[in-house]
Amino acid sequence: MTNARAENCDFCEIGHDGLVGGDPGLAARQFHGDPGTELGVYADIAPVKAGHLLLIASGHDLTMAAALAGSEERWRYVDAVREAYLRTFPGDGLTILEHGSGGMGHRHDCIEHAHWHLLPFECELKEIIDDDLRPAMAAGHVRKSRLSDMRALDDRYCERNYLLYLDHGKDPAPASPPARVWVYSLETSLPYQQYTRSVGYRYTAGVKGSPVSTLDWDWALHAGGELVQRTMTRQHEFAGHVDAALERTVSDAPGAMADTPSILAIA
Repeated sequence: MTNARAENCDFCEIGHDGLVGGDPGLAARQFHGDPGTELGVYADIAPVKAGHLLLIASGHDLTMAAALAGSEERWRYVDAVREAYLRTFPGDGLTILEHGSGGMGHRHDCIEHAHWHLLPFECELKEIIDDDLRPAMAAGHVRKSRLSDMRALDDRYCERNYLLYLDHGKDPAPASPPARVWVYSLETSLPYQQYTRSVGYRYTAGVKGSPVSTLDWDWALHAGGELVQRTMTRQHEFAGHVDAALERTVSDAPGAMADTPSILAIA
């Protein structure tokens, strides 16, 4: 992981010294932050659905694979965020999307700053992604791999261009279905610059069969509004769940984590 900052990157601004970034102004919508790991969770300024959050690393790593590599504390925080999300938005499920840029662009905007989209979906987006990328997979420009353990998103992917897709299901209890995760290694660009948003938007708007190239996503046209307000009403609940989960992970009590599965052990 790195502490470097990039010019004209809003996500770099919110990750350092509590500064508010540019137009997105995500610092004002922080759900939870952890100074020890330099990771933070924010309400997305242009959500595709209420409950759309971002997990952002403070340094200008190009991928979350790089931001998380070799850091037990950061993985512990990721797992606390996972549990908190499922408890704060019960019944919705959790899907994580990331476009790890792997240095294939100019490195100077938030698209190429390591972050995950946390979305209240259960399995619904995989079919759309597979349909979008099927021609590129057939041509050998995209390789799809299923990871057996989330930590397999390791330093092998740090400099890669990839799309990460994880679906967790709805229930944080041990009886819930295990999370599933795939990585699409990309030798080409994704069909759309704001691809991770377009997938969720096309599903919620009921246009999941529309060609990606025809969807002109502009975050400024979707920023703010009622979905952000509905998301922000859950901030205190979410923060309490993260803090409780983190406290359990450092507890010496036997069975401290017995009631919740870990995102780190995906079946």
